[in-house]
Amino acid sequence: MRKRKRRNSFWGRLRDDIVSSGGSVKIGLVVGLGNPGKRYGGTRHNAGFAVLDRVLDVCGVGDVWSEKGDGDHSRITVGGREVNLLKPTTMMNNSGVAVGRACRYSGVLPHEVLVVHDDIDILLGDVRVKEGGGDGGHNGLKSIDCAIGKGYRRLRCGVGRPLGRGEGDVAHYVLSRFSRDELKIWEEELEKIAKSFSLFMGDLLEAKKVWGRVREGSF
Repeated sequence: MRKRKRRNSFWGRLRDDIVSSGGSVKIGLVVGLGNPGKRYGGTRHNAGFAVLDRVLDVCGVGDVWSEKGDGDHSRITVGGREVNLLKPTTMMNNSGVAVGRACRYSGVLPHEVLVVHDDIDILLGDVRVKEGGGDGGHNGLKSIDCAIGKGYRRLRCGVGRPLGRGEGDVAHYVLSRFSRDELKIWEEELEKIAKSFSLFMGDLLEAKKVWGRVREGSF
């Protein structure tokens, strides 16, 4: 019971205080990547959609999305600043179309964008944050790179890689759903991400440092 109390206090501090105490909010647009439609719901490739849905749930907003143009849109308030949320409905490979239009409409610069996506090079249950870099073969990121360049922030949600399989099998793998055991791990990770989401909006070095403590359980 004593350990649970410390953990709840920790999540509360992250959710309510970390951005305002650590500096200004850096992010103005958060993009969750995925494919629209029930056919793709719950698949590994839709990790970005799942994260944004859980963030709205944790914030008490509920499933409030408005369909405009090339995506579903919502908003949250972080550190006193309104942050736009976007789930592109262009299909994964054309995500950059929606992201580019959203940036132009809202006046958000590439370095103020956070893209949440699945990553097969990271173990299921692990999450990493970085700024810039390559696309790692991810077609959604390739499309965004073409639209706004590579200078945006990425929240990389690990879904694991099917070992010893070819490219075709990887494509099938990311479009498959989690097994029952995998789903338990993914649900735990979703909750961690959503409850500490404000962390990823602020200073990148601070985000990496504190998230490292979360991953290691040293809080």
